[in-house]
Amino acid sequence: MSAPGFEILPWDTSFFGFPTARINLARIDADSLSAVLTALRQAGARLAYWSSDPADVAGNAVAQSAGGFLADEKITYAARAPFTKPAPPAAGGLGTIPVTLAGTEADRKALEVLAIEAGKYSRFRVDPDFPRPLFESLYREWMRKSLDGTMADAVLIAGTNAAPQGMLSLSAGDGGGKIGLVAVAPARQGTGLGTTLMRAAEAWFAERGCAGATVVTQAMNAGACRLYEKCGYSVARRELIRHFWIPQ
Repeated sequence: MSAPGFEILPWDTSFFGFPTARINLARIDADSLSAVLTALRQAGARLAYWSSDPADVAGNAVAQSAGGFLADEKITYAARAPFTKPAPPAAGGLGTIPVTLAGTEADRKALEVLAIEAGKYSRFRVDPDFPRPLFESLYREWMRKSLDGTMADAVLIAGTNAAPQGMLSLSAGDGGGKIGLVAVAPARQGTGLGTTLMRAAEAWFAERGCAGATVVTQAMNAGACRLYEKCGYSVARRELIRHFWIPQ
């Protein structure tokens, strides 16, 4: 369903169990936002997303005053081939753990736990009104769909299928690579394992002739930002995403 200024999102609505929408106005003022929120309420929507340019100070002020929760400062990082190769971890370090492709018999439960770790700074985790069990279900589903080829072409695992210590999902198409979920087990963070996974991803991209790659994270995920910048990625885009919870 769509209407002037918004559209109901079928997948989100079905998965979350309540009507979820996207506000399609690039810029807003108090009147246009009020009209859209009223229409969303009349349509029975419970949650609506709005993405904006951080430079739109006036629009973001209006959104905040209307109750739009700033759930994410989304950063898209990009790099061109040939990729910058960081120095390898010291010999014997945890970052030297082999990286392999997940097989069809991968221990999905262990990888789903890592998927939840990957989403700890996501807008669905930091929004206090979004149900925690639903956030976890969302990232478990993302992991399952990455493993079955629906949302990724491959999943790289650091360690073993039964006891993965890190993972990264990735895909290639239209001459470019895309990194999806990225996570390192908490006990292994800061050991160089993230760098090892990124180098393995870039080798995978190079084998497929990708001219570059992108990866998305959140500004508050300082560790991920440092990792991508260390690996030669630079900021290609920033956007703010707000959540509007619609009273019924």
